[in-house]
Amino acid sequence: MFLLQFPEDGPDVIRKFSSSKLSLGNFGVVVYGVGMDLPAYTLSRAVVALLGRTVKTMSLYDFAFLDSPYVDQEDVVFMVSDEAEVREVVDNYHVLGVKGYLLTCLKEVKVRGDFKVTTLHGEACQVNMALSLLSWVSSTSETPRARRLREELNLSDSWDWFSDKITALRGGEYVLSPVLQPARSVIQSELGFPVKTFYDKYFSDPIVIYTGVDSMTARRLIFKLRSEGKNVRELQLNTDPLTAPIYLSIMFYILKNSSGS
Repeated sequence: MFLLQFPEDGPDVIRKFSSSKLSLGNFGVVVYGVGMDLPAYTLSRAVVALLGRTVKTMSLYDFAFLDSPYVDQEDVVFMVSDEAEVREVVDNYHVLGVKGYLLTCLKEVKVRGDFKVTTLHGEACQVNMALSLLSWVSSTSETPRARRLREELNLSDSWDWFSDKITALRGGEYVLSPVLQPARSVIQSELGFPVKTFYDKYFSDPIVIYTGVDSMTARRLIFKLRSEGKNVRELQLNTDPLTAPIYLSIMFYILKNSSGS
């Protein structure tokens, strides 16, 4: 029988994930570089869902080639941690009069132009940045959902929930639902697990991971794959859609440090 062995200090692993105090002013655009999908989409989705503001979200190169040369910019939030991409932001965008915020996982950044820099570094930087941004946005709203999110972001007693869910992830090809797609870069590029999305093709015997809000979409894919003879396992995360990609990333960090994974 296959057993997944969690590290003895499993509950302590959770302590690596926490929010830092940060805040941003008004902004209308979120721009993300390689590997920064999770915090970028966490921020933009939270602003739309909790504050009712429209935020444009795009990759660094979409912004560079398709957007910034042609429109007047509001304050921009850049999330970049690749050194070459950081240099591009620092060296080029102040010339164009772009101003705003630079969030990075690099320890040191030399800034030119009108940028306010926030650095988070260490293991799981992208996850902790996402937690920090969601904590900040939820703190600016007093809706019932925002209050629930503030409670949900306290991970101190969450080990049992995580360990129970992680047992469903042992072995396989992982397929993420649309809501969970921002977690892909962390799970695949940072942690090395094979990940596909609902828009990919040629699945083997996947583990389909989804949330309550996109469960109907997930079930259509699951039905299709099973009708093709695939052995499909499934995992539903019954958390707020804003926290679900963050929690999934944490689950894979724990899985990475577990024997038998």
